[in-house]
Amino acid sequence: MNQAKHSETMERPLEHIDDPTLPARVAKLSLAELDTLPFGVIRLDPEGKVTFYSKTEAEQSGYRDRRAIGRDFFTQMAPCLGTPERLRRIDQARREGTLDIAFEQIGDFDDAERELHVRVLSAPGGGLWLFIERP
Repeated sequence: MNQAKHSETMERPLEHIDDPTLPARVAKLSLAELDTLPFGVIRLDPEGKVTFYSKTEAEQSGYRDRRAIGRDFFTQMAPCLGTPERLRRIDQARREGTLDIAFEQIGDFDDAERELHVRVLSAPGGGLWLFIERP
């Protein structure tokens, strides 16, 4: 394969949570690859418990070495993200089919003034993916 043809078939790296290819591409990534993305990645089961918490998210958020796996994300870890309005939006989008919503949030574990860009996507088995970018 010549170099030009090879370059056309290579996917560009995932750099931002608003990438339109994110839903399809994240399903193909291993947990180790998810850990290397430049933004935070969290996987929740259908009950909202954390099943994956990326190293990037732990470092960027300031959550670091605290236990995340098995905890209820919206009540025990980040109740500021689990407001009744947001949880209603998530539940409604789940009922309507594929979930893909985005919102902004101010405040992080280490920095109450930090701006967050959050994208929530459906995950296989009824769970959720949360992607958190800090500009």
